[in-house]
Parts: sequence; structure tokens; C-alpha cells
Amino acid sequence: MEEVAVEQAEQTPCELVGEGYTLIFATAPEYSDAVLTVANEFPETRFEVCRGDTTAGNVVTYDGRIYQIFYLLGGILGEMTVTGKIGFIAPEPNVEVIRDINALTIAGRIIRYEDITVHVRWTGSWNYLEADLQAARADRGGRRCADPVHLQPRGAEGG
Repeated sequence: MEEVAVEQAEQTPCELVGEGYTLIFATAPEYSDAVLTVANEFPETRFEVCRGDTTAGNVVTYDGRIYQIFYLLGGILGEMTVTGKIGFIAPEPNVEVIRDINALTIAGRIIRYEDITVHVRWTGSWNYLEADLQAARADRGGRRCADPVHLQPRGAEGG
């Protein structure tokens, strides 16, 4: 299924179970609560939540090795920066995001011989573009001005 709104996150898996599916993947952490609710109703169905943080008897989580891409990006940003400061706009401090920041930082420091600092701005949202823009603007012209600035990928309903 494509483009399932978070508000429909309980209805959609129920429909899929009704159609006979026994393994259902939720592709964003925003679906975790809905999946846990539905999983109680259908104990014979297995559910997997991408970057989820809670499991149950029939609910597990999965994640890709995205940090490897952030390592490559860190090398590129390490080459690009003039000031030695890289900005990173991130939604929330969870394990995956921190792992991505660490990978970017390590590669940037390898390229610039440890003359790199990464300045993280937490927006508190995976889906609110205006918060990302405000965080990016906050770094412009101030003491902590960074170049370049990286924006963390969007969540389930990101814009």
C-alpha cells in the first residue's frame, strides 16, 4: 500500500489481515503505536516496524544500515566545509539518528584531520518542514554558523 496517513495506521493493517496477509511491514516509526494496537487483535499475524522502538510477541523492528551513507556524506561535507563546522538538522535524539551523526562526524574528521565540529539542531519533529527551516536559519550569521548544513531525511508524512 502507498501513502498511508498516520491517522489510518490502524485501519490499513486490519484491512490487510482481512485480505489474508500474515506478515505486514510498517515503513516508519510513526506507525508503531497503531501497529501495537492492531497486533493485539491479530496474534497470528506478524508485524515489522521500520525504526520502531517497541516490540511485542508478534511485533519486531527493522532498520537499514543508513549510517554507511552518512559516513560517505561526512567525507563529502568534510571536503566542502570552509569553516570546519558542519550543521546537522535532526528530528529527535534516537539511536538511529545519533548513529548517523556519529558516522558523519567520524568521516568528516578523517578528511579534515579532526578539524571538524558538527553542530546539531533538534527540531523535535520528523514531519514539520517549518521546524527544519527555522533550525537551518538559526545557524545563519550567528556565532555557530555552519557550512554546509545537512537535513535528516523525512518521516512517514514528511514534505
